[in-house]
Amino acid sequence: MSQTAWNPRYLAYCRAHKKTPEQMLEHDREQYPGGCMCGYILWHSAKLAEAKRTHPEFFYIGFAGIDGLLDHKNYDKWLNASIQ
Repeated sequence: MSQTAWNPRYLAYCRAHKKTPEQMLEHDREQYPGGCMCGYILWHSAKLAEAKRTHPEFFYIGFAGIDGLLDHKNYDKWLNASIQ
């Protein structure tokens, strides 16, 4: 049996919903038919927006005013600490 190497930010999403990665995938397959990663994308987009409001130093303003995440290490620390 092979083990999946889970993305740490996806694992944070699972912890936030008190589910294992496998349970979260099954839940999201039912919740979002045809787009099982939609729940994660929506959740993580909201977390990025929250971090941008509370920690703008994690981001930079790029070409044409498009923001980008610059400080991945501190963002990931913040993300994990933001999960109750």
